[in-house]
Amino acid sequence: MSVSELLQSVQSVVDTGGVKKAVLVDFEVWEEVVTLLEDLEDAEEIQQARQEDDELIPWEGCISSLWQDASFIWPGIRR
Repeated sequence: MSVSELLQSVQSVVDTGGVKKAVLVDFEVWEEVVTLLEDLEDAEEIQQARQEDDELIPWEGCISSLWQDASFIWPGIRR
């Protein structure tokens, strides 16, 4: 569902003077809005991470490090 389709499905709640006070959306539409917002937030975080100069650690190094930490915390744990 596109953003314009989402906006078209919104119903306005107005007071007795005709002033818009709230909106009403179907739950399915709300789920779409939440998904779009989460995707936007993820994209912003990815962009920010790409701009940082932090050292990158290869996946294999991460796994190895996690197993070392796990064996320290839980002696006897095996892969």
